[in-house]
Amino acid sequence: MIGVGHQVLSTEPAALAAWLTLELPTGDADKFNGSGAVDASLALAGDARLAQRWTAFAQAGVSWLGDGDIFPDLQRNVVWSALVGVGWRATPLIELKAQVDAHSAAFDSRLDFLGDSVAVTIGGALHLRSGWRVDIGVTEDIAVETAPDVVFILGLRRGSVR
Repeated sequence: MIGVGHQVLSTEPAALAAWLTLELPTGDADKFNGSGAVDASLALAGDARLAQRWTAFAQAGVSWLGDGDIFPDLQRNVVWSALVGVGWRATPLIELKAQVDAHSAAFDSRLDFLGDSVAVTIGGALHLRSGWRVDIGVTEDIAVETAPDVVFILGLRRGSVR
């Protein structure tokens, strides 16, 4: 995968970035670790401070799928994705977030798990004074049976993230 990004806007209250990604056919379609196609994606991601403790963030993307070797008669050529969320900094150490993710189907199928999907994530972050951050969350599929029923998120990172 090859990607290039550009910071379109970067101010104190808001930021916007654009990404272009090219995925080359490096995997093996017979082993389901590659599609055998060249795919390209374009995404825009941004965030904005709404008030002293409130932030909003969003991302929208489109992927152009090359003619793959996995279910070629069912594959769509364009897949859309989007997410939107809000964060609230309850205290300097505690941040709460909620977001909704959605994407269109990559295949034409009557199977729910291959269709359009919508999921909601609720969680937050604990910002430790040492510079470490612990992310905790849970994701639920609100378009039932189109994604895992529930996903638990646990992350650990060091350093500041905008």
